[in-house]
Amino acid sequence: MNASATFRRLVVLAALLGPVVAAAQTPPPPPAGDPSGGAPVGGAPGGGAPIFRFTGTSMANGESASRQGTGSEIPQRYARWEVTPTISLFGIPFDTHLMLSTEQDLTRQNINSLNMGFSLSAQQLQEQLKQRVFEQVESLMQNEDVAEVEGAISTIEGMTDPEALKDSVKKLVPAEAYDAYAKYKRLESLQDLDGDEILSRSRELDAFGLISGAEKFMLNFPTLGVGVNYPEYTQLSLSGVPVNGVNIEFTPGKFYLALTGGKTQSEVIYDTAGQAQEAFHRELYAGRIGFGRKTGAHFYATVMYAADDPSPLVVDEFNTLTPKSNYVVGFETRVPLIPNYWTVDAEVLGSMLTGDREAARIQNSDIPTFITELVDPTISSFVDYALKGNMTVAIPESGTRLQAEAVRIGPGFQSLGAPNLRTDLFRYEAKAEQGIWRRQITLSGSFKQETDNLIEWKSATTTITAYGLGLGLNFRGIPYLRLNYNPYTQRSELSDDSLRATSFGDSQRVENRTAMWSANAGYNYTVAEVSMNTNLSYSRQETRTRFGDGDNTANGVNLSQSFGFLFPLSLSASVGLNDQELIFGGASTITKTTTMEFSGSYTLFDVWQSTLGVSLAVQKETDDKTGFYLSTSFPVWVLGTMEIRAEKNIYKYTADPFAQQDYDEMIFRASLISNW
Repeated sequence: MNASATFRRLVVLAALLGPVVAAAQTPPPPPAGDPSGGAPVGGAPGGGAPIFRFTGTSMANGESASRQGTGSEIPQRYARWEVTPTISLFGIPFDTHLMLSTEQDLTRQNINSLNMGFSLSAQQLQEQLKQRVFEQVESLMQNEDVAEVEGAISTIEGMTDPEALKDSVKKLVPAEAYDAYAKYKRLESLQDLDGDEILSRSRELDAFGLISGAEKFMLNFPTLGVGVNYPEYTQLSLSGVPVNGVNIEFTPGKFYLALTGGKTQSEVIYDTAGQAQEAFHRELYAGRIGFGRKTGAHFYATVMYAADDPSPLVVDEFNTLTPKSNYVVGFETRVPLIPNYWTVDAEVLGSMLTGDREAARIQNSDIPTFITELVDPTISSFVDYALKGNMTVAIPESGTRLQAEAVRIGPGFQSLGAPNLRTDLFRYEAKAEQGIWRRQITLSGSFKQETDNLIEWKSATTTITAYGLGLGLNFRGIPYLRLNYNPYTQRSELSDDSLRATSFGDSQRVENRTAMWSANAGYNYTVAEVSMNTNLSYSRQETRTRFGDGDNTANGVNLSQSFGFLFPLSLSASVGLNDQELIFGGASTITKTTTMEFSGSYTLFDVWQSTLGVSLAVQKETDDKTGFYLSTSFPVWVLGTMEIRAEKNIYKYTADPFAQQDYDEMIFRASLISNW
């Protein structure tokens, strides 16, 4: 089945989903005399939630182009369909995610995500509870008794001994009026709760009748996922890998437990002749246990194990891929030295990575037998550790924020649960930010230094040092201004002390210095009932090498202007001027580039929005690119919103007409978004 045919079927399926579900969700009219007005019965207390509710979103989209992008792996034509249904039982939302794509390829990891399990939408549940609190506060604000008491208390706020006067008010007004006011103030304090704060205040929500028993119980599961999950423990241990299995967090009271397990990588064989394998089947299991909420004071112990299954692989001399296994064990803590002001975080982890599970086993009597039986080390196994410490001081009253961090990741530290983690580095950094004059002026500064080659196993050691200074001016009634200065130095020299002192060592020393300046100013204003925005930015980057070969200087200026009219029309335009000088081999090369873009948007019948735009980029005596685009968005009955975009791009490489780098392409994109 080709991509276009598949896309048509996906669009039809997504289109049919909207009206069918909408019809199923439409409640029948209430019977005559029904005082509830047809409101669902048997829901969560205070929330009016139905026993069962089915909602969700669906998006079918596709792209067709006249050519495949240069250097791009995205196919010339593709189609995708994503659907996220949500089932609510007694007000508790559970959601899942399904994705199908014509880009699915047996020679790569899965793009399709056929997750038929359910993930508890803890964030959505928390938002529901916050909405109930907000509605109760709004209702109490209309209460005349509350208004009377609040007005009296506001009047005496500036008087001598206001607490004693408040007691007098309590004696003078009716008891029920003051009780209503007290309830209003307690509810008002619950409006801005986030995440774990909702969990810690569930008893108060229960006292006000805003949470059901089922919801209160499910709040103990911030994460409850079955299917494809993306667990986040820490950046050093488990982060950024999909796990097709189970991911659970359980937090009753101060206790914390997290469990994760499933497949993280599928077996992929890409060479049918030699049966060479690009990837092994890999499974990962992890757990955390401790006490405390993640956003507050806590202490957790972490364990992770991941391993490849080598059984399907036929090993031969042409196959360099080896099955791996990995253990990670560590501890992580957060200590609020001064709650809400001064917090310290720390983490320590140890890892053992076996590069080849099929290699010879280690024969060493110095290693206890129970350890070798537990981790099964081979001659390809190595161990190392990682450390991380962070301190944050935040004083909202003065607009002060200070942060310091130190990280040490050994060259042998590896976590298959954090595949993008950089290793072999020691980094420390500090940041400071201060707001003054009602935060209309912001001052900021930063420092960072990073060094690799921690055990001198490389021939050279590289040190990176970076600074940052910033100034922000945001006075009312005048344009804002932001200034930044960021110098950066990279040094690399031989690790061997005896060689470093020689002329050869000096010739191998590398030192690059880069400095970046940026300035940005903008202003929102109205002229003759036309809303306008003007923005002007400037940037400069200078790079200087030790011997001057490769020095470059780049400058850029950009001006943008937008107009918004009382009728549904908006216009925008921008122009940019950029120049760059590169010195190589003693010769200087200067390039100048001019960019321009214009666009206009109009909304018809309040629902049909269309945008027309043109862009131009010209690099003098080198190349130029012209682009046109038209996009439109409009509702399609009860099916959802259709978005269509057409682009035409023309590129000409004028420096060499015979280089055959010119192209003239057409791109068409379409999507149908449904909500029910």
